[in-house]
Amino acid sequence: MFQKHGEKSTKMDVGKINDNVLELGYGRGNALKYCFDKVANGNGAVFGIDRSSYMEDCARYRFALEIAETGKIRLDRAPDLRNLPYPSEVFNHILHVDFYYFIHHEIMPYICKELWRVLKPGGTVICGISFDRLKKLSHWGLLEDSQWDPMRYMIYLEPAGFVDVNIEYKSRSKGNQYQMICARKPQINEVRSCAVDFYLFTYLLIR
Repeated sequence: MFQKHGEKSTKMDVGKINDNVLELGYGRGNALKYCFDKVANGNGAVFGIDRSSYMEDCARYRFALEIAETGKIRLDRAPDLRNLPYPSEVFNHILHVDFYYFIHHEIMPYICKELWRVLKPGGTVICGISFDRLKKLSHWGLLEDSQWDPMRYMIYLEPAGFVDVNIEYKSRSKGNQYQMICARKPQINEVRSCAVDFYLFTYLLIR
C-alpha cells in the first residue's frame, strides 16, 4: 500500500528508525511487518490494535520471535476506540486500512479526537483505501456506498484538530490504483500561530 506515485515509486516514509507507529485493525499484519523493519534497529516500536481475538492470535503467532526477542511489536485490544490504552502524544504515525467504514457517524468525532490525543505534535494519520475494491464490495452487497465515502471520515478530522487533511491518488507498479487519506497534528507553534491569526481576524471583524 505504502508507495509514492510516479515513475520513481519508493516506499512511503511512514516511519523512521526511532518512531512509534500505531496500526488500527492490523489484520494479517503486513503493515506491522513493514513498520517493524523500519524501526528494528532503532528505538522505535510498532503497536497494533484489533478487535478480533482471532486476528490477534494470528499476528502473535506470526511475530512470536520479534515480540519475544525485541519487544518492538506490541499487540493490544480496544473494544472502544474512543478510549485507546495509550498515554497522550506517544505516536509519530497512525496507520489504518478498512477502518472507518463500520464506525457509526455519531462516535466518529470522538475517535478522531482520540487519535489526535495519542499523536505527537507533527504526527500523521494515514488511511489506505482502494475505491475499485470497495465498489466491488458494494456491488456484492457487502457495503453501502455511503459507508466508504471518504468524506464521511475526512469531515471529522479537521474539527478534531488535524491540519493538511487531503486525499492522495496513488499507483502501484502494476498499474493498480489506491487512495490515501492523510492528516497531520500541528506542531505546538502552529497551534499558537493559528490562535493568534484567529484573534486578529476576529478583532478586525468587530472594529
